[in-house]
Amino acid sequence: MDTRSYSEKRTFLRYSVGINAGYREYCAHSEIPAVTSNICEEGLCIATKQLLLPGTDIDVVLRIKDNPEEIRRHGKVVWCKIIIPGEYHCGIYLEDDNLNSIDLVLRTIKAQRNY
Repeated sequence: MDTRSYSEKRTFLRYSVGINAGYREYCAHSEIPAVTSNICEEGLCIATKQLLLPGTDIDVVLRIKDNPEEIRRHGKVVWCKIIIPGEYHCGIYLEDDNLNSIDLVLRTIKAQRNY
């Protein structure tokens, strides 16, 4: 039996960073605002005001302050838990190419220092 804790089983490091984001359920028209609480190469955790069911396909957009370019990825909700009434944290597996999380973290830190 594997006795390591859940966090020790993770393949990629998580970086705690708040990046403005948005998402829409697959084929939906309206975007829901969110903020990342952490990111890694294959996924991210977002804070949002909407409960997302595990297995839901979503399109995620990340907006970095230092660049008007948006980073768009397709993902799938892995888990979602209530933090307080009306606020949820959801784990998203990104199905597209790897997210360059180290670059995003460094760009976000740099942009926050400039504001």
